[in-house]
Amino acid sequence: MGTQTRKSAAKLKKKVLILDKDRCIGCQYCSMAAPQRLIPDEEDGLVYIEGGTESGHLQRAILRLDEEDQGREAADTCPTGALYLDD
Repeated sequence: MGTQTRKSAAKLKKKVLILDKDRCIGCQYCSMAAPQRLIPDEEDGLVYIEGGTESGHLQRAILRLDEEDQGREAADTCPTGALYLDD
């Protein structure tokens, strides 16, 4: 694989937004940064990822390219590290 091809492939990698529900304290800072994807639950105030899939206490969603900045900002606002991005 050539250098240019590797660079192009790296740019196309999708970011995955991951929420550890056991670490979420319901401060909702993340939902202010990404209100279309991070929705507060009306009963307990904890957030969930709209369109995400669950596996145990983790919830995951692949972000579209136009959502990555908001996803990164939302993860940066989380005081407990419950929300983070992965490749």
